[in-house]
Amino acid sequence: MEYSHFLVAILTTCLSVFGNTEYTRRVPKSPTKLRSTDVTSSSITIEWDHDTSNDPVLSYIIHHQDENTSHTIHGIFAQMYQFKFLPQSSKHIFYVVAKNEVGRSRPSESLEVTTKKRGPPKISLVPKVARVLDNSKVIFFCETSGYPSNKYFRRNGIQSPERISVLALTDCKSMLQIDPVKAKTDNTNYTCFADYTVFTLKAEATLKIYRNDKEIPKGFPKFDVHPGTMHVDYLANITLNCVASGDPKPKITWLKTYQLLKSDDRYVISDTGETIMFQADHYNLGSYLCIAENTFGIAYSKAVWVYLKDGQLPPKFKKVPEDMIIAAGDDVRLECSAYGWPRPTLKWMQMYGLIRNVYRTETKSIVLYLINVTSSENYTCQASSDLGIVAHTVNVYVKGEKVIPEFVVVPSDVSIGPGGDVNLTCEAAGPTMPFVRWMDGAVELTGNDDLPLGFSVLTLIDVMTSANYTCEAFLDHGKITHLVQVIVKADETVPQTPSGFRIVKIDDTSVALTWDSQDANCSYIVEYHVGSRGDDSRYNLSKSGIYKTSLTITDLKPNTNYTFRVVAVNVMGRSWPSHPIQVKTGKKVNSERTILISSTIVGAVLLILAISSAYLLIGLKGFDRINNRNK
Repeated sequence: MEYSHFLVAILTTCLSVFGNTEYTRRVPKSPTKLRSTDVTSSSITIEWDHDTSNDPVLSYIIHHQDENTSHTIHGIFAQMYQFKFLPQSSKHIFYVVAKNEVGRSRPSESLEVTTKKRGPPKISLVPKVARVLDNSKVIFFCETSGYPSNKYFRRNGIQSPERISVLALTDCKSMLQIDPVKAKTDNTNYTCFADYTVFTLKAEATLKIYRNDKEIPKGFPKFDVHPGTMHVDYLANITLNCVASGDPKPKITWLKTYQLLKSDDRYVISDTGETIMFQADHYNLGSYLCIAENTFGIAYSKAVWVYLKDGQLPPKFKKVPEDMIIAAGDDVRLECSAYGWPRPTLKWMQMYGLIRNVYRTETKSIVLYLINVTSSENYTCQASSDLGIVAHTVNVYVKGEKVIPEFVVVPSDVSIGPGGDVNLTCEAAGPTMPFVRWMDGAVELTGNDDLPLGFSVLTLIDVMTSANYTCEAFLDHGKITHLVQVIVKADETVPQTPSGFRIVKIDDTSVALTWDSQDANCSYIVEYHVGSRGDDSRYNLSKSGIYKTSLTITDLKPNTNYTFRVVAVNVMGRSWPSHPIQVKTGKKVNSERTILISSTIVGAVLLILAISSAYLLIGLKGFDRINNRNK
């Protein structure tokens, strides 16, 4: 018992020493697949993809440029954003940057979108003629182009009764549903009206109802398979099937919450329309319905629901504020509420972080009071739970404000050796996106014809003399500057040879190495080859770009001799290589056997104790060689 306690204590100590691996954070990768998902005459909705499993992000930054202005929007926490109040037929350019604690990603590919032309408003009502069965249902869609309008339906000149429901889907689209239809009262014409300021548009459709089996045509659509309600796990892959027969073969379309679906990045619909596939995220939960239609009529499947097991519901916004334009000195009240289960946590955020001075109401909403607002800012309400995060950003604009940009990323002074290369990155932001350029004294290094927006990178190659460079960020109302010194150190030398090169762990397929170094500003290369010590040409394997004084090399062959050495590298060149280490990897052994293994090391000797599959390394002195022994 005492022996086993001793082994556990030693193994715990080894794991604490050798098992402590450092996780290196890095700037996130660039967002991908930037696209427009909805474009009207006055708004553009954009979305993008970003794999955050290995690259967690704090927020996103959107750069937006139109024909006259440009601006940057910070603190976006969702992978989508809607731009409102845009001019018709106007061209817009977007790109997105991801941000974490380390820094910012490279920009996504740019996206160019043009808002639609309004033109004279038009109205449409579909289907024009709907033929359905008695006691079934029917859905009409009324849509206007151009400016939004007040829409309503009438039946034979009489206001629609309460049994007929009307739902506004968007500013330009409404739905009329009759469920169930009654042949005695509903077999008539229906008119959709759109009221504008000085005129009214209207569109008419006809509803024909088959009263009994004698009137139903033989080819009328009939469902063989209805979609079924599904209780699913969050982010599960979902497939809904809907099969209908008829002559001619019915065309099948899908509705989600009465919105017509099509194949895109979110939904995959088969060529026949009989199958729809998607992922159960918070966008895709809800009610689904399929429609089968041919020349003899229309049939509607049962409405089914896709929702999460055990009452799970990702966060959804119940109330969010709209963008607003205010006068300088006005007070602003921003209220945000959300629902979901588990109950989401609400918070207001700005580009500089969390806003703590907020008020929470009895209805679980969160209110942000802004007193005496004098500058334009963006504020983001975020609702989060274990099932996801949603965010809504509201822009508060101050009329007539004169804005000056501010630096977000600026380079520090840098020292290099003669002939070295260096990249200097400068990034600035503001309510509108500033121009950024680099100057060498009075000489402009960035061409005026194509000034970058938001950030600029100055690349210097083969630098031989020290110099000062200035980053300038400017808007119509002001300019800011930042000076950077690039210092060429003529007395810089190659790094010293790493010392104390040794092995700290070995098994059948890997070797853990460590060493000491007196040089701070350098990286390392570990070179090795199969076999015993030889000349420089035999080191045909290497691991480079190492910034710590330790490395574990894996994927080695069992029971094989290897020779290792380490080299330090800086801007001036390479050090002399360290003394080489010769080692033999262990044999593959049964996990129940206890084996004592040793290796020959030039300048260092290790006793390696293998207990089960863990190896305990104990450094010894005064031995030249320890022979292999099996117990």
